[in-house]
Amino acid sequence: AMKYLAAASLADMVTNILTVPPLAFNQSLNALVSQAIGSGNKKMAGTWLQLSLLSLTISYLPTLVSFFFVSPMLHLLGFSAEVCELAGIFAKFNVFWQIPNGWYQCMRFYFQAQGITRPAMYNNLFFLAFNAFLNWILVFGGPLKDWFGWHGFGFVGAAMSLSCSKTLQPLAYWLYMFVWRRAHVETWPSWSERSFMRLDHISSFMAMSLPQIGTLTFQTVVGQSMTLLISRLGEAAISASAAVAAATLVLSGGLSPTLSMVSGIRVGFHLGKGQALHARRVSMLAMSVGIGITAGAGLAALPLAHQIIAAVTSDPEVQSPAVEILPAVLLDMTMSVQVAIGTSILTSQGRTKLVTLVSMGIDLPLSVGSTAALVLLFRANLRVVYWARAAVSSLEAVAVLILVWQSNWAESARQAREQQGASGAEMDEERSHAGIIGEIALQEGPEAKPEH
Repeated sequence: AMKYLAAASLADMVTNILTVPPLAFNQSLNALVSQAIGSGNKKMAGTWLQLSLLSLTISYLPTLVSFFFVSPMLHLLGFSAEVCELAGIFAKFNVFWQIPNGWYQCMRFYFQAQGITRPAMYNNLFFLAFNAFLNWILVFGGPLKDWFGWHGFGFVGAAMSLSCSKTLQPLAYWLYMFVWRRAHVETWPSWSERSFMRLDHISSFMAMSLPQIGTLTFQTVVGQSMTLLISRLGEAAISASAAVAAATLVLSGGLSPTLSMVSGIRVGFHLGKGQALHARRVSMLAMSVGIGITAGAGLAALPLAHQIIAAVTSDPEVQSPAVEILPAVLLDMTMSVQVAIGTSILTSQGRTKLVTLVSMGIDLPLSVGSTAALVLLFRANLRVVYWARAAVSSLEAVAVLILVWQSNWAESARQAREQQGASGAEMDEERSHAGIIGEIALQEGPEAKPEH
């Protein structure tokens, strides 16, 4: 069981680094679409989606070739031949769903930024159950085991079921939202209009998206470098890390993107509408709610550490180190959620270059550097490594909070409306640019001064 878990984790490590950069072309949609809706120029929302779909597809094509060379890559890094072979097979069967899943994220962000969220939720829940059903059949044989004595494909069946479900999921969503419900009509310019080919639109889209390629790449390199360095501590260490990641997936994989998306969408909407004060209030509320929920969930999980880990792995050699690192992982998760919310807010302000600089200046050198020093020089154990990682996440969260707090919201609102082609309209219910600055200053008290 340990070698399969290690192989899947290493395969994900390599493929995530290779395929994350193209996803930057859908990460901008939350900000751009919500700004378009807020500005009243709704057709721009469809233009941003068209640009996102085309850019993502073109950038993905060359990266998928690398999926067939995962095994040699891991061989060069010194992993055992058996684990490398298993990881290579696992990666090859995951090549099919990457582009369809990218399209799905584009469509989902497009509609979520308009406040249409339930169809994606129901679609995700259905295909979660569908994937579990496919896993039962393709991994273990399902009912075919009793009927025909077929025991499934084993380890490879997990990748096969994921490819099937992740490919069908966007198809089902497109059929419902575009073909059946036609929810896109109000915000969709015809392809024949070719508004996505206008140089000013391409320039604005790339200005938002290209810096995020750097951000996502740095974040992925940090995460996967951590996996690679931790693997130097042995298969038990990497398996324990994977077990804790699975145990906290509901919080780290569900709560973090939800809070960051909602905050980015709402901030973008108010900026597009010219409501700088409202955008500022939403950002502070989002960060407060984020730390409250994640910290509360983490504290509630601590007394149940053994039961939580036992739910994801039955191997005693994995359970013991996993329980030891869980408190540090929960603190890291709490701080990481704050960072995710803060960077989403900064992205909605159009400050994507600043987000990249934060990743380059704090996350990359400190996270990877501290882990490399602890593992390679001091031979530290897994618990020390994770506490160091939690400390770095805390530092990054403080830095992002300061950047959000000191933002020039009035200027961000002006730029957002200009980007959406609504700069000629009056802002914030006929209040001027100076009026917004004055209102923020009054809300903060007599000592506050507008930013320049």
